[in-house]
Amino acid sequence: MKKGNIARRFLLVLALLCAAGLPTNARAKHEISSEIRTGVREAVLTFIDLRRMDGIVRFYDPVENKLLRLKFEALHDEVEHKGDFLVTCGDFRDQSGRKIDLDFLVLQDGGDSVVAQTVVHAIDGAKREYNLGAP
Repeated sequence: MKKGNIARRFLLVLALLCAAGLPTNARAKHEISSEIRTGVREAVLTFIDLRRMDGIVRFYDPVENKLLRLKFEALHDEVEHKGDFLVTCGDFRDQSGRKIDLDFLVLQDGGDSVVAQTVVHAIDGAKREYNLGAP
């Protein structure tokens, strides 16, 4: 069989799998099980609790070059892949009353979820873009 025929057959099979709703490697890579979602959320809530003193989480914002004093309000339900990380967001209020949306970048270590980094994603709805070096 010629290379062109093999490639066409492969693409046809891949198209049929996608149309049938069956997982492909690309789709399966981005699906996040409910167990992992729960682990990510629990890791983030623990991370927040361990850093809270007198109801305040202190977070240094390198863009504004100042320490933010944050009150936790809520954790978003969504968990998504961004580069090597699983990411979820949390809503906070800072000392000026601004709504601060923090992204929590979480890694998997065996079966455990570990918060590796936090990033300011938005202030009062104005998003800040950040690049994790991956598509």
